[in-house]
Amino acid sequence: MILVDIPAYVTRWLADETAQKVYQNVWNGLHEVATTWQLTRAYADWQYEMVWMSLYFSLAVWMSIYLINAPQLDKNLKVKS
Repeated sequence: MILVDIPAYVTRWLADETAQKVYQNVWNGLHEVATTWQLTRAYADWQYEMVWMSLYFSLAVWMSIYLINAPQLDKNLKVKS
């Protein structure tokens, strides 16, 4: 997220600020999210999302599984009760 996702959103936000984009209020934004649906399969619409989605839904999932099954670093560690 730090290397891909956050910089992508910051870049997008800075471009919107440069273009003097007018932002919606919360209620209008919620209404748009709840009602606007447009299916697209165009590569250009997804090219920037593909990087973080691919990493998140592949590498991050496998890392999570590894962490659950990872060997303990110190098997002699005593847990205080």
